[in-house]
Amino acid sequence: MQRALTNQITHLAITDHNFITWEMNPDWGAEKLQLISGVEISAQWQQHEIHIVGLCIDPKDKALNQHLYQQRQTRRERIATVSRLLESNGINGFPNFQALPCKSWTCRHVAEFQVR
Repeated sequence: MQRALTNQITHLAITDHNFITWEMNPDWGAEKLQLISGVEISAQWQQHEIHIVGLCIDPKDKALNQHLYQQRQTRRERIATVSRLLESNGINGFPNFQALPCKSWTCRHVAEFQVR
């Protein structure tokens, strides 16, 4: 946030996989920086995974929030399967890695664990 303020940015959208961002922490300079509600949704299109960025969305939309919850649940299940596969191949410690703070686990996190 400080970098945006230093560069005189007045509006900013921060998106994350399957989470809606829209609230500013007052310590982030909310009086000078307007946060635009946003989300990044993973989807399949023509047999490719794509990421759809939504801006200026209603962060309290029940249908959207339910869909995002289901997306996060599917990711958690996929990560649990990967964890079991890693353990069956003698690669232990992933559950401890998963204990680190993270709202939405992705394949990037699995790759990061494997190179540590």
